[in-house]
Amino acid sequence: MQKPIVFKSGNFEIYGVMHLPHNMSAENHVPAVVFCHGFTGTKVEAHRIFVTMARELEKKGIASLRFDFRGCGDSSGEFMHTTVLGEVEDTLHAIENVCSHHGIDKDRIGVLGLSLGGAVAAYAAGTDKRVKALALWAPAADLVEEAEQIRTENEIKSIRKLKAVDYYGTLLGRDFIKEIPKIKPVKALKNFNGVTLIVHGTEDNSVPLSHSLKYYNMLNKKGLKVDRHLIEGSDHVFSSYAWEKEVISKTLKFFVKNLQKT
Repeated sequence: MQKPIVFKSGNFEIYGVMHLPHNMSAENHVPAVVFCHGFTGTKVEAHRIFVTMARELEKKGIASLRFDFRGCGDSSGEFMHTTVLGEVEDTLHAIENVCSHHGIDKDRIGVLGLSLGGAVAAYAAGTDKRVKALALWAPAADLVEEAEQIRTENEIKSIRKLKAVDYYGTLLGRDFIKEIPKIKPVKALKNFNGVTLIVHGTEDNSVPLSHSLKYYNMLNKKGLKVDRHLIEGSDHVFSSYAWEKEVISKTLKFFVKNLQKT
């Protein structure tokens, strides 16, 4: 069952969709996964991959929440006023909202993040102790490296004049840009003690493979259970039926294994 919801994060109204399995009840609590979409994305994501993933989890008795960050999709606010840490705040409120539902086992929470949403998910997992399983799809790790793409002379002029950058029709605010050097998602995971799955396409031209390797190396060095799975030939958002099927299958098995009771 899919259920639209609205919850507050600061001064913003966050719109989302909860997927509730039929076996969920006051007597039978189920685990849940919170989804974090990518940069300028929405709760649906490319080729509806988040919808498909949520429905597959639902079939396995795992609830989930897909939501739009502030200034994205149906949520209130303008994108130019959002920041990475603002999206982290939205995610923490999303986790709190999920845990408040009757029938959700708040000790079995997972988070899934795509691209920049992977960095946001890392912050959330390192902050909220209820997160036991973390899935990162093509996660951004070094935002300074990614920001080098918006350093042209015209874009710098735009920042000075508009206090924003015109990013393919979406205004990217100055606060977002100024915050970038402070964003350290790999370091943010230092307090996380759960299990992690990282999935990355070998032909990702948006977020290099080196980014997911940084997460893997840190978690592995810490002695935590982490699996890094590469999808041969895949682009950034797994945009073929075969690639989508592979990432969903791998992630589904990960959450079932680590969130379902045995």
